[in-house]
Amino acid sequence: MKGKFILVHGSASLSCPDAKLDKAYEFVRNLVAEILRREGGVVVLAGNEQETEDEEGNPHIFDWIVLREVLRYVESTVGPQRRCVYLVMSDAAWESKIGVENREILSDLQQRDVVEVKRIRREDFTGGRYREAQVQCADGMVALGGGKGTYACGKDMSDLGKPVLPMDLDIGAFSEDGKGALDLHREFVDSPGRFFPKTHATVAGRIEILSLHGERTEPSIIAQRAAEILQRELGSGMPLGLASIQKTGQLLWKWVQGFAKVAGIVRVLEVLKNFFS
Repeated sequence: MKGKFILVHGSASLSCPDAKLDKAYEFVRNLVAEILRREGGVVVLAGNEQETEDEEGNPHIFDWIVLREVLRYVESTVGPQRRCVYLVMSDAAWESKIGVENREILSDLQQRDVVEVKRIRREDFTGGRYREAQVQCADGMVALGGGKGTYACGKDMSDLGKPVLPMDLDIGAFSEDGKGALDLHREFVDSPGRFFPKTHATVAGRIEILSLHGERTEPSIIAQRAAEILQRELGSGMPLGLASIQKTGQLLWKWVQGFAKVAGIVRVLEVLKNFFS
């Protein structure tokens, strides 16, 4: 997964049960850790986390959970740092949408030079505009919960041939405007080739073991499997240069075979000529 960036997209309803929300948190943390361990990176939106907190102070978006996991990773990494985050945000976010603690997280990541911020002017900061920026930065996507925005983003990604892994955990959407990841997941089950163009034959046989349903399901294991199948999809195929060489070789081999057939026919004619002479 080296050098590949995964968009983590979704949210949870304020009515989401605590057990499911905790499972979503654990899955996201472990997924990000797995992606980073495999030398990949993540794409997120710098959303207003405080506005999504419930009465217990639990956020119902995952953006800053992702960024905290990134910070934990880079703090424990020895040696040169690398860019591992694309962060999409409004140019007004710093002053009005990001709380003090989260500003400190972002400042720390920027000082370590591991995050590239994609700023969108506040006048243009619409759902369609920031989804477009996320899709441009991302090589793949994991969808968890969310509503219409998550569904639209997944569709945009799959339309471009980029892999999309929608999770089946029913946590609703903070906006209460649909079942983004769940709707994507139903389509994924029906047409895995749309979501994993290169490795769908393998992925189709693993849908059940990617499920976050069930009390015994370990989110850390599912996260590891999710990262694995994304890595296989993004790493499959052949580099363009090597593919060209192979194609040239195949054409050359066909030419040699054709020449051999012609040469063989000529030899047979010579033998017949000598026989009847």
